[in-house]
Amino acid sequence: VLPGPRLFLVVPGVLLLALLATGLALGLACASVLYRDVGYVLNVLLRLAFYGSPVIYPIELVPASLLDLYALNPLAVFLTVIRSAFTGAALPFGAAHFALAAAVSLGTFALGAQLFERWQARAVKYL
Repeated sequence: VLPGPRLFLVVPGVLLLALLATGLALGLACASVLYRDVGYVLNVLLRLAFYGSPVIYPIELVPASLLDLYALNPLAVFLTVIRSAFTGAALPFGAAHFALAAAVSLGTFALGAQLFERWQARAVKYL
């Protein structure tokens, strides 16, 4: 399959996905040092996020009636956009879904950076 004209969507998709992951990592890193139970909860949440995102299955398996609810997961939106850019498949999500996912990604990064800045000095004492 040759990449289509939507190949330019890979860059914002990957950047916003990286911001989301970095924000989660910054916030949860200090939280897991300060509160040991976060690691156990994180294992469950990561497994739910893996199965709740189109990593191992195509987005076409999700019923059309649930796509708006499914679009609340920013991972699903970013992974679908990146996959669509390479395969040329139709995008089930619109610009509003992408904008919402981008806002969640930027908000998560800002919150994670703020939590890390606030908790890093305390977390060093526990290490």
